[in-house]
Amino acid sequence: MKGLMGILVGGLIAVSSLAHAESVDQRALFAYLKVKAGTESQFVAAAKEVIELSRKEPGNLVYILHQSQKDPQQFLFYELFKSDADLQAHRKADHVVRFLKSVSPIVLPGQFILDEYTISGAKENLIRGF
Repeated sequence: MKGLMGILVGGLIAVSSLAHAESVDQRALFAYLKVKAGTESQFVAAAKEVIELSRKEPGNLVYILHQSQKDPQQFLFYELFKSDADLQAHRKADHVVRFLKSVSPIVLPGQFILDEYTISGAKENLIRGF
């Protein structure tokens, strides 16, 4: 129980510190992509390095890969960066370029969409629902 409380309190402190940040210049990137049937595990294996290195970038706050429960060929990266400059630096990073090149043969044509978002409204939006 103590461990769970520590995790919950730590998570709330992290969210609270985000909410009290001076800047709301944070940028989220959603990358939607679909891979060829039978290449799902190949894609996940290739993504391990880009996930690990992206999480170490100084401007990265969140970097998570999701796989659809309805369509295992469909993937979504959710990425959150401290600023637009951090996001743009990430997009040009060697490990990102290398990853995209390595998976391009298995990503279905027209099935790779990048969508950038900014925080809408006041910074207190970051802690809604908690």
